[in-house]
Amino acid sequence: METMNDVFSIKRFGRLLLWDLMANRRQYLALFFAIVIGAFLFCEFSLFDLWRSNALERLADKQLEVLGDFFISLVAMLAVIGPCFVCPPQRERQKLAAFLSLPASPLEKFVARYLITSLGLVLLAVGALVIAEGVRLAVGLVIGPHVGGSVLSYVVNDLAWGLSPDGFISAATDDGGWVFLACVLLTAMLVHMAYLLGGVLFRRKPLLLTTLAGLAMSYLCYVSGANFFDDMLYTARHSFKGACIVAALLLAVVAALYWLSYRLFCRIQAVNHKWLNL
Repeated sequence: METMNDVFSIKRFGRLLLWDLMANRRQYLALFFAIVIGAFLFCEFSLFDLWRSNALERLADKQLEVLGDFFISLVAMLAVIGPCFVCPPQRERQKLAAFLSLPASPLEKFVARYLITSLGLVLLAVGALVIAEGVRLAVGLVIGPHVGGSVLSYVVNDLAWGLSPDGFISAATDDGGWVFLACVLLTAMLVHMAYLLGGVLFRRKPLLLTTLAGLAMSYLCYVSGANFFDDMLYTARHSFKGACIVAALLLAVVAALYWLSYRLFCRIQAVNHKWLNL
């Protein structure tokens, strides 16, 4: 009889996370420094014209606020698209063989890869943006004159307001109620799970192919005149009962996509085992 320890063990799961971080440390470090350098240069070029402008005090705060919104949007985008990298890359056969031979259950491998490519990617991006902002402020102190305000202060203020009770109440009141707000969040989760499924289906260039597939489906819906998302959100905004139905449907679809992604992940691992044993 299969026990819970055979299906999911916290100790094996922790070792699996550590192995993945060590095995892919070069890719993670490369992505980390790419975000640091890209964010630093983007901020510098965005604020360059304000350095010696007479309207510095009037425009700097607005520009820093725009950059703060950009930081939040970047992290949100990575949180949505990250799971498309849930499967180990096929081109690195030695690393793939090592991943398949690890003493862990398919559920542990799937959850570990999912957490690393979603939550782990978000934490990596947040850390890289903090370092980039620190470097920008340090450079400003050295070379001056410079825009002395911090982008992170605007990010913290926006998040503090959005996550506060007043922010939730304001968002729910402005957008048609708590259930409608839940529908919007579930819609974002639906796109997140669609990228997870795309990462399992498309083994090569998963981000590009999943995005193209989404664009193709959106175009077909537009041509046929069937705009499902707008119709669902319109129903959720103007009817409490309709909003409850839409929320239940979205939750069911999200759960179905997650289950389907897991089953396909297990199937792919079994097929890869057969190919590597030939």
